[in-house]
Amino acid sequence: MIIIRLIVKIVQFLALIFILFLVAWQVDQKFHLFTAEKLEPFNGFKTVLDEFPQDQKSCEQQQGQWKKLGLGIQEECNLLTADVNQACADSEECEGYCLAQLSEPELLKAQQNKIVTTNGYCSEWLKVVGCQVFVQNSVAYYVCID
Repeated sequence: MIIIRLIVKIVQFLALIFILFLVAWQVDQKFHLFTAEKLEPFNGFKTVLDEFPQDQKSCEQQQGQWKKLGLGIQEECNLLTADVNQACADSEECEGYCLAQLSEPELLKAQQNKIVTTNGYCSEWLKVVGCQVFVQNSVAYYVCID
């Protein structure tokens, strides 16, 4: 009889510990109290123009480049921005995107989805492909676009 009571007490204690760990995990997931280094999702993609030139001639008339971009199979137009290299803290401040160059340790942190605060510069082109460091609200995001 004493052994059964002891087993019940142990099971109740373990259940309480499990519930406390579960609650602590939920608080961490919702409020990031224990992991301040987590990034919010990157949502800096934008439609830069409703209509890009659809043929090489009209593209080149606007000083654009007519070529394959990223992994695309079709050639398309990419246009220069007027604010290239302008300082920025977010792509909303640019015609194209706000990009950054990071040191090796900062880049490694960004690739691990850890917070790296930085300012950037406005992109040269409206369409950006490949792996780049985008800046959103002065935070660097390592994103690959193809």
